[in-house]
Amino acid sequence: MVTGHRRLGPAAIVLCTSLCACGCDRRPGPDGDADLETHDADAEVDAAPDADADAEADAEDPGLTGTETVDGTTYSFHVPACVLEGGGPAPVIYSFHGSGGNGEQMVSAWRPVADAHCLIVIAMDSGDPRGWGFVDDGLRFNDLLWAIDDVYDIDRSRRYLHGYSAGAHWIYGFGLFYSSTYAGLAVYAGSLDAAILDGIWPDQVGDPIPVLIAHGTDDAVVPYAEALAARDELEEAGWPVRLWTAEGGTHHYDPAHQEEAWLFWEENAP
Repeated sequence: MVTGHRRLGPAAIVLCTSLCACGCDRRPGPDGDADLETHDADAEVDAAPDADADAEADAEDPGLTGTETVDGTTYSFHVPACVLEGGGPAPVIYSFHGSGGNGEQMVSAWRPVADAHCLIVIAMDSGDPRGWGFVDDGLRFNDLLWAIDDVYDIDRSRRYLHGYSAGAHWIYGFGLFYSSTYAGLAVYAGSLDAAILDGIWPDQVGDPIPVLIAHGTDDAVVPYAEALAARDELEEAGWPVRLWTAEGGTHHYDPAHQEEAWLFWEENAP
């Protein structure tokens, strides 16, 4: 973990003065304890489900799924049939892809959980395919939310953030900094160091919200030690944390953590 003098970095200051993501209401965070969840990664898959899986999902619950571009920002979405049939306002998960990925992959990965629990999923593409920029993509995300605010029947008290790999690095910073706006955070194969390098320390920003940290023990890209360090840093700062471990898991995306993230968020709902 990065250590040193704790102050907001330039990127955090710029975003703070430029952006109030989805409103500026202050909401007390839930209380909770950090705990550990372990999972066998034998069924590990990549971030993008295959076409057959999507076809099966369409047959079971067609819902409304697609990709749109608003003011130059492309995003994908899935609204389950239960929401379209009057089940809203519904919780929403904003998911952020890894380097070289896209929002459509994240929506596909989340779709089974979304259909099971009547959740809306929205995932935008990064401005740079190689990764996410804390300020630039933060502003783009804010602009997108303003543009689509009334398009979907969203429960604004139940908005959640999720990221994988590069998306997880980015969402650590953005999610902690704007935690007063969101109800929960989940990361897969991410590092809290990216947030700290931008001057975002868990004990100095936001209102503590539940954080699900998911990581594979055999990740050679972002070592498992990063998950342990993030858990300790967040727990010490008073954030409700659960560590979900994919035993034998590598850096490839394992969607099995998604159900655990949703249940953890629900257990720690304000």
